[in-house]
Amino acid sequence: MSADTEKLHTVVHDGNGPPGLIVHGALGSRSYWDDNIAALAEVCQPVVIELWGHGRSPSPADTNRYRGGPLPAPLADGAADPGCRDC
Repeated sequence: MSADTEKLHTVVHDGNGPPGLIVHGALGSRSYWDDNIAALAEVCQPVVIELWGHGRSPSPADTNRYRGGPLPAPLADGAADPGCRDC
């Protein structure tokens, strides 16, 4: 898989309200949020992202893909696809 086609694993849950982007902490995965999705869905549409090398997201060989900033680069440059239901 090339850097141009790699995407962060994203799960978009049903919910009431605008999308709410949810990202786990270090060494975590989307499962951290399982107990909270129902409550979050009452006020937003939870969009759960798994960062590079975590959960079902790929582990790119290019370490620059892991660098963050004010907004982690994969989120800012569209590597996450919030339109996908479970990808």
